[in-house]
Amino acid sequence: MLFTGKSELSIDSKQRMAIPAKTRSMLDRGRAGTALFIVWGPNGVLWLWPERTFETVSGECEPTLTPPTEEMEHDVVTFPEAERLEIDSAGRIRVPQDMLADAGLGNRVLLLGVRHHLEIWEPEQWAAQRREKAGRRAEIAQRLRGVGRGRRTDDGGSNE
Repeated sequence: MLFTGKSELSIDSKQRMAIPAKTRSMLDRGRAGTALFIVWGPNGVLWLWPERTFETVSGECEPTLTPPTEEMEHDVVTFPEAERLEIDSAGRIRVPQDMLADAGLGNRVLLLGVRHHLEIWEPEQWAAQRREKAGRRAEIAQRLRGVGRGRRTDDGGSNE
């Protein structure tokens, strides 16, 4: 599942946000599940993951009674805050009020497609972020080279 693009949306007085039809069409219930998980992303904004994708990436670490400290820290700042959000018959989700407040979101937001997940941004914050990153596209792409799963490192090895 590949999410791209951005949509300006509103959040109503009941904290409901409509997922655009073009985005919902990507959410094949068989592959994606019937809900979205909302979590804090490492960039400090709210991320939405298709239910089954979230379950898959959450299960990438092997269960153990003695996890590494970094894994425990990540788990304790991620999973207690994560919530499963049902998509209603009108294609809306209800964003938890505390998350809206903590993210500084009002009634106008941007929903960004960011490869495997969606992000909810305050429009002015996104505009500033976009301006800051736009002039550094080449640098960002170059830094990405050799980083991540299955990609080659500069020394010819693999990061796996």
